[in-house]
Amino acid sequence: MKKLTFPLLFAFCILAFSAEAVLVADLQPINAEIFLNETAKYNLTITNFGNTPDHFIIYTQDPRWHVSTEPKVSQIAAGEKTITTLEIKPLSGLRERLHIVNIYLKSTITTQVIEKSVVVNIKSTTPPEPKEYLPSVKMDAEISNNGRLDPREKVVLTLLFENRNSLNIDNLEILIDSNLIKDASTTQLGPLEQRKKIFTFELDPYTKPQDDSLTIMAVVGNRTVATIDNMPLTILPYSPFFEREKKEEKTFLASFQKITFKNIGNVPREEDVKIRTNPIVEFFTKTFPKANLEKENGETYFVWNINLEPNSETSILISTDYRGLFFTLLLIIIIIISYYVFRSPLVVQKEGIKIGQTEGGLSELKIMIHLKNRSRQTINNILVTDKIPPIVDIMQESYLGSISPSKVIKHEHKGSILKWNIDKLDSLEERIISYRVKFRLSVVGGLRLGPCLVNYSVGEGKERKLTSNYLRVLSE
Repeated sequence: MKKLTFPLLFAFCILAFSAEAVLVADLQPINAEIFLNETAKYNLTITNFGNTPDHFIIYTQDPRWHVSTEPKVSQIAAGEKTITTLEIKPLSGLRERLHIVNIYLKSTITTQVIEKSVVVNIKSTTPPEPKEYLPSVKMDAEISNNGRLDPREKVVLTLLFENRNSLNIDNLEILIDSNLIKDASTTQLGPLEQRKKIFTFELDPYTKPQDDSLTIMAVVGNRTVATIDNMPLTILPYSPFFEREKKEEKTFLASFQKITFKNIGNVPREEDVKIRTNPIVEFFTKTFPKANLEKENGETYFVWNINLEPNSETSILISTDYRGLFFTLLLIIIIIISYYVFRSPLVVQKEGIKIGQTEGGLSELKIMIHLKNRSRQTINNILVTDKIPPIVDIMQESYLGSISPSKVIKHEHKGSILKWNIDKLDSLEERIISYRVKFRLSVVGGLRLGPCLVNYSVGEGKERKLTSNYLRVLSE
């Protein structure tokens, strides 16, 4: 039993002692590329996770290298961390290339050994021979709206170039070709450089809808170094309402409109164009081309059916003219005014009344001459002259109750002439002259008596003449 107890106690003590100090090391390069006469440097971080302080040493087993720390450290407290710079200097017999150096950190308390490997690149002092590269370029492309293009908008093409080696490309030629887009330009591309180049194109806004494809080539010298083939393009159709331009000219009681319609789309378009009117205006309006009349919701419209190709235009003319009506009314007014201004102020009318009838026909007739002053002025020096044919005799007693003639001239073959003198007729005054005649022979059928003649003057004006109507007398 005693023989087993001592080995167990010894092992337990060793485990307890080794657990008191645990070191962890980490190396990060500061300068790992050096020439033979230089020193490589690394950040060295040492952490003591144990419960007791520890002492350590740093070394390498490769005699071609010298290892040291700056500042120099050899101990670390329990639970602490220390940072220093590990310096590795080449000694002799080393070639100019990459080397792996094994570094050891050993605790002098617990005999714990930590091994770390670092890479040191010893650079050559002889410059490398230049290497010839063939141009190697990667090219990617993006285009507006994934190639579905509205011709009214600008087309943006973005090209991304990547130089895949160390060749300096001074003249990279870029060729862009399609039915709709063509361009050629140059750019530069440095070693391993990435460069973005943006192209902006403007299409004819009336480009018809169609499918197209875009080819892009990057050329250095006579060598094509990158190509994008058959990049799809589609011109989209659009058909907005007709664009209108209205010009109007107005004159006295007339207006003239010219309305121009333009198809600003890239496909043919048909529209019914309506302009409101009313029956009165429509009567005085002419259109070219001739419009149809339609009624809608109680309103009247001029209607044209217009069909236009892309980028084409047409015009309609609307002429509304009230001048004809105006001048017609004006003429009527002038005629009416002229009638009242220039008409005779004296009205004379001759009338016959049958007073004697026999079986053979008409035997006696009463003739009445009506005189009326229809003006606002006084009519002076009125002379009424009436002539009767020779087949008629004047009855002497016929003047009773009327104005007697101032003179009667009888002629056996030419008939009789009667004259009446009236000094004046006041405004709106009316006189009636009457006399009776007897026919020597009975009148069968009818008889036409001539008009009477009236001479007069208005105010102090000159003498005027006026004749009455003819008198038609029927025997029945």
